[in-house]
Amino acid sequence: MKTILTLSICIILSIQLKAQTTLTYAENGLIIGDSYNFKEIQFPDPGDAGADRTWDFSRIQFTGKNPVSTLQSPALPKTAGIGDYNLSLFENGYDYFMNSTGNSLEEIGYVNSELKLTLRYSDPVLKMKFPFSYGNQLDC
Repeated sequence: MKTILTLSICIILSIQLKAQTTLTYAENGLIIGDSYNFKEIQFPDPGDAGADRTWDFSRIQFTGKNPVSTLQSPALPKTAGIGDYNLSLFENGYDYFMNSTGNSLEEIGYVNSELKLTLRYSDPVLKMKFPFSYGNQLDC
């Protein structure tokens, strides 16, 4: 009886232990109103690509910049020249305009009011596709 009880407990506990092997829109999509703080780093050379590689990022150097990104409501007035979008990301003086769906996140273009710069991509840039599993890659 003790063996059956122990085995049952182990099975129940092991069900709770699972790695996130797939990124889904429902669990990993962007949330309006969130803001993200980053510490900017100098680009480190990660080394060779491929299987069975170990990358050492222990000597990362910070630039001292801490840009803040804010996801803004899709109810923003549509910006002239950008087209339709349902998400805006403000980062470091730039407004990036995106379309977020259950299948993907695409960047449409960006605006910098200070520089009087507006850029609309002829082909949207795919930032993320859903679902995204271990071993998948984005073809950019």
